[in-house]
Amino acid sequence: MRLEQSEAALFYQLWFPLLDFVNKKYHVCPKTGTIDQKHGVDARDAKAIADYLWSHVEVIEEYLAAAELQNEYAQIVAGWKQCKPGRYILERHQKRVRCSSRRKMGRFIW
Repeated sequence: MRLEQSEAALFYQLWFPLLDFVNKKYHVCPKTGTIDQKHGVDARDAKAIADYLWSHVEVIEEYLAAAELQNEYAQIVAGWKQCKPGRYILERHQKRVRCSSRRKMGRFIW
């Protein structure tokens, strides 16, 4: 599946505030400042915070209770509670060429 540019932008619009909430509430990376689209976040810090989040998906409910999201956006974020952490193999199939890549993946695919 490939996200359109607008879908990717929406993902980060929803993802960064969630990471910021988790980090501020649980101090996963205390030296990290505000996480938002303007400032971004160090990839190592984002992974540490995301790992904490995926290990404690109930935090998503806390976030949704505190955040003022449109219903459509709240449903998207709520759906993230259904994450399936683990290692995955990404494979791409093209009409004329078949390519596959085996890589050790973290819990979340960026």
